Amino acid sequence: MSLLIAGGLLYWCSQLSVQEQQKWLDEWEIENLIPPYDRRADAAHEAAHAIVGAVVGLSVDYVSLERVIREDGVQNGCTLFSVPVSADKRSLATAIVAGGLGERLVFSEVRPSLDRDKAQLKELFPDVCPEDMARIVRNAERVALRIIEENGAALIELADMLVSRTRVSGAVIRGIVEKHCPREQAA
Repeated sequence: MSLLIAGGLLYWCSQLSVQEQQKWLDEWEIENLIPPYDRRADAAHEAAHAIVGAVVGLSVDYVSLERVIREDGVQNGCTLFSVPVSADKRSLATAIVAGGLGERLVFSEVRPSLDRDKAQLKELFPDVCPEDMARIVRNAERVALRIIEENGAALIELADMLVSRTRVSGAVIRGIVEKHCPREQAA
């Protein structure tokens, strides 16, 4: 299928209701037109965004595994933060890079679905040169990896909950983090 036709189909489907989109997604997956939906990997990815975001002090509204067709492709989940204008960009970058790290720790690999995360980083730091962006990403990954390793039980619990529920509220996420939070991290 040509890129132009695929883009047109994605745009057309983005205008449909959620139920109609889900029907198309299921059919496209069966026909191998889109990659199969790996709920466990997507749950680990989104759970890592949420856990790291909560630990660095961002307000997590919810995390979801709902599939949505967007003009730029299929989105298999999302983590929504309420980000105040005064929020530290480095904390937000740490939460953004956490998704791929969560996948890597749980599945020993990262799928090529991180384009949206990379785009968010570029939006967050629009005027940063590639060398400085690489440094920002390395630092954010170092902090996110430490948080994920310290909160592995919270990551697994939230990922399991996402697989069974599809959507988890920020209050539940905060409860999971508090339950598993190391004492020195909470200070």
